[in-house]
Amino acid sequence: MPLQTEEDTDAAFPQDLGRGGERFFTAGRKSYKVGPVRVRIDGSTSLCNEDLKMNRNTSPDANHPLTGKRIAFLVTDLFEQVELTGPRQALQQAGAETVIVAPHDGEVQGVQHDKKADRFGVQATLAQAHPDDFDGVVLPGGTMNADALRLDQAAQRFVRKMQDDGKPIAVICHGPWLLVSAGLVKGRMLTSWPSLADDIRNAGGEWVDREVVRDGNWVSSRKPDDIPAFNQEIVTLFGELGKRTGQGSEARAGQA
Repeated sequence: MPLQTEEDTDAAFPQDLGRGGERFFTAGRKSYKVGPVRVRIDGSTSLCNEDLKMNRNTSPDANHPLTGKRIAFLVTDLFEQVELTGPRQALQQAGAETVIVAPHDGEVQGVQHDKKADRFGVQATLAQAHPDDFDGVVLPGGTMNADALRLDQAAQRFVRKMQDDGKPIAVICHGPWLLVSAGLVKGRMLTSWPSLADDIRNAGGEWVDREVVRDGNWVSSRKPDDIPAFNQEIVTLFGELGKRTGQGSEARAGQA
């Protein structure tokens, strides 16, 4: 990942948010890590270009309809990398801030099918992240990632709170396993990787074989090939929903 080395980036963050060579941004009651950073010989720092882009759009317009929105990408190790990077880029280009949330600190390992790919810095752990600080969540797939997250009680609580507040949930491939284990699928229509069809039906949901499905505050897709359609629909979804009101909303839409 290229690093910006010429431009002074300290102005992008208040000085009191610098902590030992890292940079943080404030989201509601929490501060989230942005990085990685490179410390220059003169003691100043530079951020990855991709991380800087999260914070550049400050006023909403037709090209940046998601300015002011903060979206969590909830993953753990061995997630399908393109299912994070593709949607993340689409949301950032629309003006949103994106935050990689994981059960552990440090880095998470991406995969390309069955081969290890890149590692990504965790910007907030599940212990640090509060759903009230986000306008929505994206759940990438990857068999090992999704199978681990579905057993994580903190991950289940996170998506339940997002659903309780009526915020957007975007999910692709094996990602719906977490929604199944969190008890959120009953009465919902969604798609996924085909091997999850029985899990979704057994949980009371309706599984359909389409490249993208919108059901209320949910958008779902099947696989990496569906990412272009998924991206278009999630930008629309997050533009319509996801205000951080903290007031809650209708009880779990679509459930009996």
